[in-house]
Parts: sequence; structure tokens; C-alpha cells
Amino acid sequence: MNTYITESTYQFEEVWHRFESWLIRNAPGDHDALRPGASNAEISNLEGKIGFSVNDDLKLLLSKHNGVTPRRSSTQAG
Repeated sequence: MNTYITESTYQFEEVWHRFESWLIRNAPGDHDALRPGASNAEISNLEGKIGFSVNDDLKLLLSKHNGVTPRRSSTQAG
């Protein structure tokens, strides 16, 4: 992952913060279902499994939240 911060990184951080704030207020169950971010090692492992590097934007997104916890039913948050 790039070690420098770009303008698009700042924009992503702002938009992501707004999105998470909205989730907390309007869909707290969905917010709670967000998994912790992936580590650099987990992202490297993913890249090894799929056979190519993922772009920096996807790495940034995965570092925030690595998906959601699986739902038990269609009415459960997540």
C-alpha cells in the first residue's frame, strides 16, 4: 500500500466518515455488522490467493472494514 496520503485518500476518509456517521444514526445494526479492517498481511494473503494485486482504493476500503458479519436471516442487520 502506498505510504503517502493523496488528495483522493482525504476525500475517501471524509466520505467514509460521513457514511459511518449516517449508519450509526440510521442503521446501527448495520454499522455493528461491519467487520474490523483487514491488516496488510490479510490483504497480501488475498492478493496471493487471487493471483494479482488489488488497487490502492480497494486496499484503503478493506483497511477500514473487511466486509460484514454474515446474516443469520434476511431480516437481520448487516
